[in-house]
Amino acid sequence: MKLNIKFRKHNFLKSEFTQNILTMISGVFLGQVIIMLSTPIISRIFLPETIGEYDLIISSGAIIIVILGLGLMTAIMIPKEDDESNAICYILKYSCMFIGLIIFVLLCLISPWFTLFSVKNGYILKLFFMFLYIFSYMLSQIYYAAANRKGLYRALFLNSLTYSIFNVLFSCLLGFLGFGVYGYISGTILGNIARMIQIRFSVNPFAKKYDLNYMKEVFTKYRHFTKYQMPANLLNSITVQVPLQLIAFYFGGTALGHFSMANKIINLPNTFIATPVNRVYYQTATKMYNDNQDVGTFSFKMIQKNIQLAIIPVILLMLFGEELFSFFLGSNWHTAGIFASTLVLSSLMQFCGSCLSNNYMIIRKPQLNLYLSLLSLVLNISIIVTCGIIGLPIEKMLFIYSLGICLKVSIDLGYFLYLTKFPIKKFLVFDCIFIFVPLLLYLILHA
Repeated sequence: MKLNIKFRKHNFLKSEFTQNILTMISGVFLGQVIIMLSTPIISRIFLPETIGEYDLIISSGAIIIVILGLGLMTAIMIPKEDDESNAICYILKYSCMFIGLIIFVLLCLISPWFTLFSVKNGYILKLFFMFLYIFSYMLSQIYYAAANRKGLYRALFLNSLTYSIFNVLFSCLLGFLGFGVYGYISGTILGNIARMIQIRFSVNPFAKKYDLNYMKEVFTKYRHFTKYQMPANLLNSITVQVPLQLIAFYFGGTALGHFSMANKIINLPNTFIATPVNRVYYQTATKMYNDNQDVGTFSFKMIQKNIQLAIIPVILLMLFGEELFSFFLGSNWHTAGIFASTLVLSSLMQFCGSCLSNNYMIIRKPQLNLYLSLLSLVLNISIIVTCGIIGLPIEKMLFIYSLGICLKVSIDLGYFLYLTKFPIKKFLVFDCIFIFVPLLLYLILHA
């Protein structure tokens, strides 16, 4: 029996599917490691105000990318015929070029009355750099999807590394030369161009030309992606990006820079661990549900273990966040450490939520995901806008913001456990002891 298990494990690890997945994941992982290792250097080259302005530009671009993507990026993988897939690539390219150009011109024309993001100077030039970023990002993603369709996993492994290396090198070089936010965003643009060139040696979805009638026919065939996927993508993007815009609007670009850096550091578990954990959880929990097994207890134990393992480092960061950030990132970032100590518990809850992502799909209630996304959007916007209007300091706003996230995730996970017949009182007691009591103690210590 043991020999049979070992044999199956050996075959699984040696299977082509597993090797391909490991190749892709390792490339992304190493790329993220390069970016994270460069953070102490980046934080000493660029000021918080510069990074805040960069994040503001990129977050604005992220919303436009969803619009220009028409919900079709995932559709590249679907067609049986390469011609249809390549035609979708052309549609995305032309959408980026022409619709993107129209949006850029309109934003320039209305800039005396309305600006997409608030900056001290050089709005039009920064808007131009934003669209360069959008175009480079979308093209690089089209090439990436085309390579993924072809199963070019080694090329995809190198693609993530290429982007990270060129992004870090050019960002540091241009920042050191004093180009400020233009240098930082140029590093990102050049990283996208480098990864696009690298993958073009392996695949080129634009090698063959197609007439407009054929592309129209293909778009009609896959228009349901635009009808259904695009609004969902837009809602998700707005949920993530709008809080950044509002923080910059009410509290300034420097505050946004500290907020972004704090989130970048405390969300490391989400960056590296949450997605693979979720894939294993989703597969296991789905099988358990189909076999009428206890999904609720299985899910609660995962939440319980995540929080119990993380609670000590979380408390240390709550107590010494300012000192730790100042030591690792430089004295300019002590405020980011204060923000991190306020946000770290909500980040832990978000990590738990990410590990159990798509949980309502498992119990055949997918509509609840949409309702909870809307709740998250309304809650985040309401907190930031209300605190901004009444003039609360950002530290107090972030505490309320963190509390709101903890409440939302608790409602999400708690209702899921309730639907799976898990004793909800047990979850609520655990949640209060490990999340809300530490939040209360933090409030008392910093009152």
